Amino acid sequence: MKKLIYFVLILSLFLCCAPKQEKVEKIMENGVEVILNSIEPYKIPGELSTLTLEEEFTIDTESDGIAELGLTDIWAINIDSEGNIYLWTTPLTKGDLIFKFDGSGNFLTSFLKRGQGPGEIQSPTIPIITEKDDFIVPDYFPRKLVFLSLKGKLVKEISFKSQINTAYILENGNCFVLERRQTPDDNFMEDLMTLYNSELEEIQRFRSQKVVNERVATRIKGTLKQGNFILWAISKGKIYIGDNDREDYEILVYDYEGNLIRKIRKEYKPVETTEEFKKKILSEYEQYPTEELRTIGKKIFFPKYMPPYRCIFCDDKGRLFVMTFEKGKNDGEYMYDVFDADGRFVDRVGLGNYGIWDKLIVNQFVIIAKKKFLYCIREKKSGYKELMVYKMNWE
Repeated sequence: MKKLIYFVLILSLFLCCAPKQEKVEKIMENGVEVILNSIEPYKIPGELSTLTLEEEFTIDTESDGIAELGLTDIWAINIDSEGNIYLWTTPLTKGDLIFKFDGSGNFLTSFLKRGQGPGEIQSPTIPIITEKDDFIVPDYFPRKLVFLSLKGKLVKEISFKSQINTAYILENGNCFVLERRQTPDDNFMEDLMTLYNSELEEIQRFRSQKVVNERVATRIKGTLKQGNFILWAISKGKIYIGDNDREDYEILVYDYEGNLIRKIRKEYKPVETTEEFKKKILSEYEQYPTEELRTIGKKIFFPKYMPPYRCIFCDDKGRLFVMTFEKGKNDGEYMYDVFDADGRFVDRVGLGNYGIWDKLIVNQFVIIAKKKFLYCIREKKSGYKELMVYKMNWE
């Protein structure tokens, strides 16, 4: 009997002293799963959750060979299913807009010019390559979508009822659209994030946000000048939507039918709005050509803290990367929260100044994770931009 008691005591002591596995808290809220993540990453059994980057190659617009191609700036990037790289130069260029490289950085071809002819584009916004390799370029003012082959040939054009910033054809045929419409009040435009079916009938309206004419606004929130405040990412059957005009850290997850299936929440450390940030925003207004426009800067106000996060993107395994305003150890580095496909916070990684330019514009088209590689635009000290390509190693 004594041996049994000793055995139970030893076993209890072992269990108490053994390292405990953290458990992610989940609740149900109006029938929707909510993942409540703590401020530190979780260690999930069997989950590869520690990311390191190994530099593969760069495409540098400062190099003579690249400049001779006509690629002097990189505005956005896209990757197809075979790992080919598409670099989108400034839409104001007079030459080709898209430059295609293979997965090793070798130049293949360039295509798509501005114009009004078949396969040309007048007011291009950022092109998209979908999971099925649909190549879509929105034409903003003619209100149409231009579909290209991966070799740059015109496939079809679709007229649209509003001005389109982004369009993404999902695997089920539905169309995710970020669009802008005129409101009855001329002082406002309306930005909409909408899901349409294949007949362009509205299924779901995810977000709606009025865009005020700054000339008539009485107050303008300075932290909304740092980029798009309605954020999105698409991967593995899920649409992730964030809003950086809010004080709490929450990202909504929808399926391709537009159903809300999950909410991802996380504790975070608020980052105070810096004087450097304020000066950058206000300096833009000081450079306006007229006094009327320069006085708009006087309407700018800044809250004490920056938003919880700045931009989001996914890899093709369903991991979600969320850029925060928390600076990393190295100069120009910011911390990204990494969530697995189930919405669990598994890692924090510092990434360099990818997309962090003077105008502070950040979107999911300056950094892409696909085919085990991370592709990101970096601005050099010289002012030229380069594409950095890293191999992603998960442990």
